[in-house]
Amino acid sequence: MNKPTKKLSRLERVPLREVWDREDTNFTPWLAEDENLQLLGDALKMNIESAQCEYKVGRFSLDILAKDGNTNTDIIIENQYGKTDHIHLGQLITYASGCDAKTVVWLTEVVLDEHKSAMEWLNENSNEGVSFFLVKVEAYRIDNSLPAPRFEVVVSPNNWVRNIQRKISNVKGLSPLRQKQLEFWQGFAEHMGKVKDFKPSTAMADNYYLLGTGFSLGSKLSLKIQEKESCLTCLVYLPKNLLGLFDFLSKSDKKINKELGKDTKWIRTEQAGKIEKNFSVDDIYDENKYQQYYKWLSDQAVVFKKVLPKYVAQYKEDPDTDWTS
Repeated sequence: MNKPTKKLSRLERVPLREVWDREDTNFTPWLAEDENLQLLGDALKMNIESAQCEYKVGRFSLDILAKDGNTNTDIIIENQYGKTDHIHLGQLITYASGCDAKTVVWLTEVVLDEHKSAMEWLNENSNEGVSFFLVKVEAYRIDNSLPAPRFEVVVSPNNWVRNIQRKISNVKGLSPLRQKQLEFWQGFAEHMGKVKDFKPSTAMADNYYLLGTGFSLGSKLSLKIQEKESCLTCLVYLPKNLLGLFDFLSKSDKKINKELGKDTKWIRTEQAGKIEKNFSVDDIYDENKYQQYYKWLSDQAVVFKKVLPKYVAQYKEDPDTDWTS
């Protein structure tokens, strides 16, 4: 006897304005949060981080300027409620030239055929290395569930994923040192795939590997191979515009160090602030010790991402909070 079919629910599309009332003051700030950028990044097959909202480009303001965590190049993101239009298309091109961006992302509710064709034309005729994406944004719920966002990539560069894989796997022409770095980070990326709360970045032939900090604001969580010093480093980098945050955190460096580790260093210059930990090794490229190195790096990344955001949250709420007591 056949079992009765289980009752199934249906997806219900939710207008964006019911979830985020305004594009500029609700949707854009929401998207700029690390965990939400990751959702968009998953759809685009990219590691998007370090978002800045309302970034000034001449007389205009770009919705979001972000970074590609794998290549450290700029990504511009322009959001639009309703149908695509010529005004936003023109703004995208203006922002791309003003920021010298390598990736241009246009998010919208409704894609018109003429703008889909225009974005495809831009991908076919723009300088090599500049990529244009057109993404449809929707929200859905099941019964009385909370709405969930969905990003559908409508336009992307030809062979986008294939080109990414080719860049990652092609080590021809790399120096012996760059090949070692690439192989080191490829193994680490595989290791990070098993670490909770982290989306692994793409391994590159360089001495660093970038991850999200958990509080964005233009900060970076960087893992580094320091060949000259013969050590591995985990650090949070706060650029010049975040020196106020660095100064605020440093008032409680002793308290924070109890959680990060007593060997944590606080380094401030006129251009940036760094909070870092180092691990001295005899031979960085001793493959027999890679798992030990990977564990130290991932352990530090987990602790930094767990500890710092809760202090940064207090800075966001009240920059004059006194933690010293």
